Amino acid sequence: MHQIQQHQSSVTLFSRDGRVAVYPSLKTALKALGERWIRDNVGADFRVFDYSAHAFDQLRNAWVREPRYVERDFIMRDDTGGVVTLATFNPFIVRRRRLRRQDPLKTWNGDGPVPGVRCRRGGWHCFRRPRSMMERRQAALVLKEEGEVAPRGARSFCNLPNAWDDYCMSSFGDRCWKRYRRTQWKTPRD
Repeated sequence: MHQIQQHQSSVTLFSRDGRVAVYPSLKTALKALGERWIRDNVGADFRVFDYSAHAFDQLRNAWVREPRYVERDFIMRDDTGGVVTLATFNPFIVRRRRLRRQDPLKTWNGDGPVPGVRCRRGGWHCFRRPRSMMERRQAALVLKEEGEVAPRGARSFCNLPNAWDDYCMSSFGDRCWKRYRRTQWKTPRD
């Protein structure tokens, strides 16, 4: 079955100083101008009433309503003369979803240990991940026979840390309060 595509009306951009630009479709106008530029510069009309603000007039000694207008430098119209604003481009704007951390308790069914309880952030130094791989490779490629200068001793290949160089922790399993008791046992009193 043959499907006929929907008509793409052209978009005309008018500026305040008389310049005119024509785009063949909404997609091409969005791609050429950008969402942020359209939001900041294009309006339904060159001057649009926004709201009326209350301001205190010192001469009359009274509160006065002042109309506030939003001035725009550009307006957009389609083939039929209809107003084109940022809301018209919404079907063509692809929004990026931010990746959020999932709450582990939402998917937990109650069996087994509670997820997310033994989360070790910041204080777990047993296995470190140094970012020195490129420096290790450059230090290993030094050819002393050709007259290249070797790196200083602390930055040589054998002294740079890797993933197997762990911290030595003497208090690795000493998190219990019972370690700090004067006596590790208690006699029952009768």
